[in-house]
Amino acid sequence: MTKHGAGGARRLRIVAASALLLLLAIGPLFGDVPVRHEEFVYTLVAFNGKDYSGTFVRQESNTLYLIAGTDNFVSGRKTLVYFWPLTSDYRLDTDTLNHQFNGILKVDGNGVHETLKPEAYTYYNLRGEYELNWKVAKGAEAERVYRNYQKLTTQFMTEQENYQIAQSAYQQKLENLAGEIGKIRQAGGDVSALLAEFRAIKKPVQPTAPDTYAVPPAQIQEAFILNLKPGTYEISFINADGTVMQGSHKRVIVFARRTSLKVGYDVIPGDKWTRPESSNLPSSVLYVSGSTDLYLRPFFEAEYNDLSYQKLVNNDARGNSNTTEWVKLQQVPKAKITVKGSGAATVQSEESFMVQQAQGSALGYTIVPWNAADAQPGTKPDLIAYHIPISPGARVVHVSARDEHGAPLPGSGREIRIINGAGPEGVLVVLILLPLIVMSVVIVLRRRRYDR
Repeated sequence: MTKHGAGGARRLRIVAASALLLLLAIGPLFGDVPVRHEEFVYTLVAFNGKDYSGTFVRQESNTLYLIAGTDNFVSGRKTLVYFWPLTSDYRLDTDTLNHQFNGILKVDGNGVHETLKPEAYTYYNLRGEYELNWKVAKGAEAERVYRNYQKLTTQFMTEQENYQIAQSAYQQKLENLAGEIGKIRQAGGDVSALLAEFRAIKKPVQPTAPDTYAVPPAQIQEAFILNLKPGTYEISFINADGTVMQGSHKRVIVFARRTSLKVGYDVIPGDKWTRPESSNLPSSVLYVSGSTDLYLRPFFEAEYNDLSYQKLVNNDARGNSNTTEWVKLQQVPKAKITVKGSGAATVQSEESFMVQQAQGSALGYTIVPWNAADAQPGTKPDLIAYHIPISPGARVVHVSARDEHGAPLPGSGREIRIINGAGPEGVLVVLILLPLIVMSVVIVLRRRRYDR
């Protein structure tokens, strides 16, 4: 074999070895095709305290969870279930198989003994000043609500098409007149009449999208609508021939929030307005550096059992039955915040702000009051919150919220402690002395051990 032939063979072996190693590396990613198998499952669209979310209950799971006093939508269907290893969760392949069964749902327990028939339904959120305005429509009302939504959508699309046609005609007319004015000017003619016509042309007004809904009505479906008081129930799916669907017998745990609604806060430091934090616990203390003012947004929150709530959102999730979960619901409408520091108490109202980038070489932001008159058309405030000034030298500030009628809101009190710690120089000194301190402690301990 020639020298060139031997070199070519060697390169070929290297390429083949590299390809083999690559296949071995990526093989586990594609080698395990998830095994799909048919199952009867309950699909669930449940209210989770702030909106509606969907999950499903596999045959291996014997319990589903619902929040009390709310409409929840349950349906029984046959579909394909598989485990997805990349995310370590179970999924449905409804594109391949998605058969919803006809039948009734038998509900027993906690004084309830009834059978439910499937009903047409839709749910939607009406736009308001604060967007927790969920509504459920059933039967004929659902059809009416959805038709109204489709009518609004169709009307807007028609207006948008007409606007595009009018906008094209408007641009064309401007171009034609501009060209004609240019020709007459070059010829030395009078263009005053054409200029007046040019200025009189009105620009078409672009239509605005319907703002009736924060969340539009969901497409109408049929399901069993469960609205139960707290307690434990048993459900079974009964086929049209009166037999019980295999794998359909489940336990239903219906739970409520543990306490009355409390008030939490989004806490927004003035120098980190893009990274707000949350204060959920009424007993929590807020520690701040005192280098910037705070901006608060109060919201209603509910406390639920952690296990129940996690499984409500995802039936295969894990949770802790001995802890609770705080769920943010909606902003407190028209609240007032009382601020008490070392001086007299002040009352803050909700304000709008804009965020300006610091000029020059300095990095950071400046939050200033929003002025709609000076703002660019179509822009909105960067921040809507309650301004909590932090005075230099302050140590403790107390805040609490009241509703629009002036009544105190339970669980809204917070204590803000200002930590005026050492500056960079002090931190540097501590870091320099830390090894010496550790060495001194080690020497003392060794001497004590040798003296024994």
